[in-house]
Amino acid sequence: LKYIILPLIMVFIFIGIYSGANAIFEKYASELGDNIAKVLTQVFGFIFNDLSFERFIHFCLGLALTGGLLITFYDHVFEKIELNMDEDLHRKKSTNRIKTLWNEMAQIFMGRVISKKMALKTEYIIALISFIALNFLLLVLNGIDIWWLWLGHEKQLAETNYAAELHDGTNSLIFSIILAMAIIVYFFRGNLNFYSKSKTLKVLAYAWMIQNFLLIISVFIRDAHYIEVYGLTYKRIGVCVFAILCIVGLITVFIKVAKQKSFFYLLRINGNIWYILLLAFTTINWDVTIVKYNFAHRETIAFDPDYLLSLSDKTLPTIDKYKKELSTNFGSKVPANAILYSSDEGQLQKRLNNRITSFKERYNEVSWLSWNLQDWNMAKYFGIKK
Repeated sequence: LKYIILPLIMVFIFIGIYSGANAIFEKYASELGDNIAKVLTQVFGFIFNDLSFERFIHFCLGLALTGGLLITFYDHVFEKIELNMDEDLHRKKSTNRIKTLWNEMAQIFMGRVISKKMALKTEYIIALISFIALNFLLLVLNGIDIWWLWLGHEKQLAETNYAAELHDGTNSLIFSIILAMAIIVYFFRGNLNFYSKSKTLKVLAYAWMIQNFLLIISVFIRDAHYIEVYGLTYKRIGVCVFAILCIVGLITVFIKVAKQKSFFYLLRINGNIWYILLLAFTTINWDVTIVKYNFAHRETIAFDPDYLLSLSDKTLPTIDKYKKELSTNFGSKVPANAILYSSDEGQLQKRLNNRITSFKERYNEVSWLSWNLQDWNMAKYFGIKK
């Protein structure tokens, strides 16, 4: 029993994450859950046909309560906990070795599965069962994504209303990838790397990494479809950035397992790469990029001028160039049932003029100490002389 408790917990966690990320996977998971519940209902219905279920539960609760009075744990766990308790509050120094009530309860039901002294063979079996189950689970999800998302045609997606849902659950998928890397790092944190039978485990871990890489491709496809239909925003750019960071993380985790590297190696390499990427991303003027992309694809996307007017002042010259096109528009690729709330054209033009006026007033009030290239270019565009 101790071999399957931890894998089952991880499987249920990932089922919940994948269900939130993929409506089709959720449908299959719900059907499977309903069938299991139906079987259990029939079994318990047969058992309790002539026996009251309420009385049985009452008997079990009574047995548990009286058992606690009559049967003691071999190491007197609860007695020791109670003896160490105090009715008065006292200041205590923090220590990493304090055992909580949760740890004590977990060890009662799971033996030494979660203990640091867990036997290497036991840990290997738990990891093996976990990776087999999680590989199968992710194989189902990737199969659904490949069939519906990778191979699906645009018309079919629109007819099933799937195009409007392509972005749903992307955050859940990214979280699941991060969690997957954490699980791999956990199991390969110590002596399991040098276990004589660890080759099979490493193969399963590599397979799971490859499947998570396929999941990242699905994230890119989902995000690309959503940008194609609803335009470019910071959140959709953020999805791409996080997906790139996940790719870097998976590659470094692969090297960690293959070359038996430490956790410090992961922190150092990922920290350096992420810092370089952060510097590279700061060289792009994202506000202007978003505005230019959305105006360039105005005839195909769900054009939202209110969002563009909510961006920083450095977008004002670009928006001013296209001010005649500053109105809500449902592009050719937008689903028929999509709803987009926006201000009317007169209100949008007024907001744009007010923002330009506000910038001119602010620019005339500041001194040379506030000089920056973006404001200088904007002042040059609007003909402000100072």
